[in-house]
Amino acid sequence: MADPKKTDDVALKREVGLIGGISFIVGTMIGSGIFASPSGVLIETGSVGLDLMVWVFCGIVCLMGALCYAELGTLITKSGGEYQYIKAAFGSVPAYLFSWTTVVVMKPSASAAISLTFADYALKIFLGDCDNVGAQKLLAICVIWIIGFIHIWSPKVSNQVQTYCTYAKIAAIIFIVLIGVVKICMGSTATLASGFEGSKWNPLQVSFAMYQGLFSYDGWNQLNFLTEELQNPKRNLPLSIIIGIPLVMVCYLLMNVAYFGVLTKYEVETESALAVLLGEKTLFPWIVWIIPLSVCFSTFGSTNGEMFTCGRIAYATAREGHLPRIFSFCHIDYHTPVLGVVITVFMSTLYVLAGDFTTLVDYFSFAAWCFYFLTVLGLIRLRYTMKDAPREFTVPLPIPIVFCIVAAYLIVAPVIASFDLMFVGAAVFILLGLIYYIPFVHFQLKTPFLHPIFIRMQYAFNMATSYYHEEGEEETPEKVPLQDLPGEKDA
Repeated sequence: MADPKKTDDVALKREVGLIGGISFIVGTMIGSGIFASPSGVLIETGSVGLDLMVWVFCGIVCLMGALCYAELGTLITKSGGEYQYIKAAFGSVPAYLFSWTTVVVMKPSASAAISLTFADYALKIFLGDCDNVGAQKLLAICVIWIIGFIHIWSPKVSNQVQTYCTYAKIAAIIFIVLIGVVKICMGSTATLASGFEGSKWNPLQVSFAMYQGLFSYDGWNQLNFLTEELQNPKRNLPLSIIIGIPLVMVCYLLMNVAYFGVLTKYEVETESALAVLLGEKTLFPWIVWIIPLSVCFSTFGSTNGEMFTCGRIAYATAREGHLPRIFSFCHIDYHTPVLGVVITVFMSTLYVLAGDFTTLVDYFSFAAWCFYFLTVLGLIRLRYTMKDAPREFTVPLPIPIVFCIVAAYLIVAPVIASFDLMFVGAAVFILLGLIYYIPFVHFQLKTPFLHPIFIRMQYAFNMATSYYHEEGEEETPEKVPLQDLPGEKDA
């Protein structure tokens, strides 16, 4: 093992190409939702026609947001996604609050929820209906730790896992869609023929339907978190988005049509595992297991994507001085943000052990849209504050304006329609991040007693200070001993 204090600086490796970028977007977006329980949209809309319209509209909203993020990602090519963009547009405080909320709650809780879904369906394959909560939690934790190990060991392997999982879930979607098409061709069109019967056109009600649909589209912004690991990001970032998100839109629309071609409206509204029910009604018993297996591939890939990005947010935040700098160190041999991954694994494990946290996820989905709104609003601001900066990709101005209007609607409408103190609680939690920021970042309070601990951690994880470089830049960093690093004695 190399001596971390005598090792050249290290950086993230650019090992994700165009196919990897598309797989990362598709693989993270297509999780358990479309296989297990897309019924939330139908419940809130009341009709098949409005349900399908909401699914298409949600996809268009995400595509608009992703195109805005593509411009931001080619303008600011550092990893960290929204953190970097909000920081450039509005300063350090809102950027830090985004990072705090994402690293502590949003990403780990989402990873925990998806890994628990993986465990549930994996146990169904081997044990049938299994209500053993302990076994589910143990398997979910194993998945989290395995993915964490892969992320530390090799981003290339992590990318390959994402690609294979994406192929598997696309194959599963094609299989399910073909079943639905065959049934529709055989005359099973009663559910689809109901059209807009029973539609709920209340604009406030539609906002809840959109939240349900957008939850399944979550992940449209993920590729921006690893621009430093993307080959030729100024080309591959927008291209991956333009190919990946419409592909997911088509998959989701066809999946819903397949469900309506096989199942009744009542079954779609009440069942919690639609893909499994579809399989049970159309397939031979000995092959029904292929549906839960498809959900396992889907959830494993989605968990892989969520955890990958969370580690990069902590890494980027620490590198900018908003977290202890040791979190920005990379493994000397593997060139991965070790502690960023470790904190993600730790927090995700805590959420799995905690049990029911679905309400927490729901209310912080509201917080996520607050940050999406702020990020795209930042794009409009940067058009004026960085107007002379070179832009490889530029979206027409109406796109970020329309996205901000939709995001503002999604923020305000649920609060008006169904106010809950949990919205206040989510806001208070976000602001609690200032407890660290004010003394240790703003006033730069020193904590030299932590320095020996950081040195031991550096040796334990075989890490060295990392640096940022543009693609193609000569990688000849100078040797910098740990104790001489500026800010390293900060907490």
